[in-house]
Amino acid sequence: MDDSPAQQNLPDLPPPSSPGVPEVAPRLQAGLAPSAPSGDEEFGIDWDRYFAALRRYKWMILGITALGTLAGVFVGRRIKPDYTTRAKIWIEPNPGRSGPIRAPELLGQQAWSELLNTWVVLDSAALNAKLYLESIPADSSVFQSFTVAEQFSPGQYALEITPNGRQYILRSEGATLETGTPGDSIGLSVGFIWAPTRGDLGRNRTFSFSLRSVRGAAAEIVQRLAPRLTGGGNFLTLMYTGQDARLVTKTLNAVVDQFISVAAEQKRRKLTAQLEALEQQVDIAGADLLEKENRLESFRIRTITLPNEGVPVAAGLQATQPTVMSSFFQQRLRLDALQQDRKALEAALARYSSTSTTIEAFQAI
Repeated sequence: MDDSPAQQNLPDLPPPSSPGVPEVAPRLQAGLAPSAPSGDEEFGIDWDRYFAALRRYKWMILGITALGTLAGVFVGRRIKPDYTTRAKIWIEPNPGRSGPIRAPELLGQQAWSELLNTWVVLDSAALNAKLYLESIPADSSVFQSFTVAEQFSPGQYALEITPNGRQYILRSEGATLETGTPGDSIGLSVGFIWAPTRGDLGRNRTFSFSLRSVRGAAAEIVQRLAPRLTGGGNFLTLMYTGQDARLVTKTLNAVVDQFISVAAEQKRRKLTAQLEALEQQVDIAGADLLEKENRLESFRIRTITLPNEGVPVAAGLQATQPTVMSSFFQQRLRLDALQQDRKALEAALARYSSTSTTIEAFQAI
């Protein structure tokens, strides 16, 4: 029983230390003793683990980085940034009824935004900014003098210049529209007003462009234009957004110029109409004054031989004059004035059917 394999495999244990004998700690082999903690390990940073992870997943990290870079470049080329430009227009406030004779306010505060969205403003702005034309930016110098007539044909066009530069061919959807010599007018048959120089056209080149209706281009302005009243209604702030910075600025400038032009024209017409009305009132008042002066002169001539009480009265003694005589003359003057007004009204009613008489003729009485 004592020679069993279990007992044979047991290691020999050191004898228990006797009392009074100090115990000696066993020495560890070289390289197995724990090293002193470094400064990074004292703060809990194990750089070896990070470097090991980088070495282990380096190909995956490089692949994700390359894929993200390619995706960013692709999206950056496909998605264009939006540009916003602003403009502010001062609107004259309502002058009110105080002060001298002045023209009333042309439009109310909210009506200015409605005037901005009218086709009179937007169509002209789209025409001046050439929003109906879509071409390659590199060909902008060639289309700088391009305009269209009142009636033109929208569609896809291509202008081909022969290798020798002596002839051009204008095509639309593969069909030849016209041919000619560079330097002459191009596209008169389809409503183009365009005569680029031979130097601008060059040789052996093809210019592709498209045209759309002016009303369609104006409708796009409405979608991108954001007007609002600020400063208590005395300023109209405009914001226009687009993907082409140059075209955005050009479009908003065209809208502002056309808006100011239309508003100034309406103001001029209103002032002209008011001036004509005031001149007519002045003429009517002048004729009435002249007639009354003539009647006064006739009355003086008729009553020059009649007795009167024109006795000089000292200052402060006017109240001593007979009240009956003063009341008589006051009522007589009122009667004459009423008779004059009645005759003027009868004359105005008689001329009412003609176009020369307006409501100001009655207001002057």
